[in-house]
Amino acid sequence: MTTSCGQWSWRRSCAACVLRRMRPAAGCDVIDGPDELTIDMRSHEMRVGDVLVTATPKEFDLIRLLLEHRGEVMTSDVISSLIWGYETFGSRNFVEAHVLRLRSKLRHVGAPCVVTTVRGVGYVIR
Repeated sequence: MTTSCGQWSWRRSCAACVLRRMRPAAGCDVIDGPDELTIDMRSHEMRVGDVLVTATPKEFDLIRLLLEHRGEVMTSDVISSLIWGYETFGSRNFVEAHVLRLRSKLRHVGAPCVVTTVRGVGYVIR
């Protein structure tokens, strides 16, 4: 029984930690990115210039995570752990699929190459 309680406590702690990381920094409602990309943390809107980009909650979390760590290469394992709450254990396809959809949506409104792949390592916004 103690193991079960300890494990539950660990999971709750991890979930709380992830949620804490997902909150906007105090006083930071809008994050600016390259190519006129901005995300509004309060309204959960992503824009390129004046054009609203429709994004799923996970796509929004992904772009926000990459913008918050702008210039840092984020591995698929780190991305999946912070956004989905678990590691990919070698399967990077679902992170890659989300990145591809996000790139497609951004390219559609005129923001090409916002998210860059660092081959064999991960993803970065410069």
